[in-house]
Amino acid sequence: MFPAAVHYREFAPCEALREHVRTFFSFAPPLERASGRRPLIRELRLGEDDFLGTPALADGHVSVLFCFEQGWARDGRWQRALSAPRGEVIGPMSTAGATALERVPESVGVFLRAGHARAITGAPTSRT
Repeated sequence: MFPAAVHYREFAPCEALREHVRTFFSFAPPLERASGRRPLIRELRLGEDDFLGTPALADGHVSVLFCFEQGWARDGRWQRALSAPRGEVIGPMSTAGATALERVPESVGVFLRAGHARAITGAPTSRT
């Protein structure tokens, strides 16, 4: 068994946010264990040759994502990413596919419940 190069984790929101938030998530270098402050819902440990476009991440929810300077490179190592830290809102994904990124940034974010993106982001969720 190979050592994990990346940990993808999902954490339960607090009671006050559960109406709008399905889960918080992180994509980061391996840690010994989760902090225990929030219940861990899901954990994926990825190695050097693992596929990043897992169907578990394409669940149809809008997400708000914050990316940092460090990124996981295709060779399985963590390196400084090519872009500055940034935040973005990502529309619902219903299918998984391989990423075209050379480095997948270390990130944290939140999956919003279906139909609740506007309440959090202020942006319309559909075009008419």
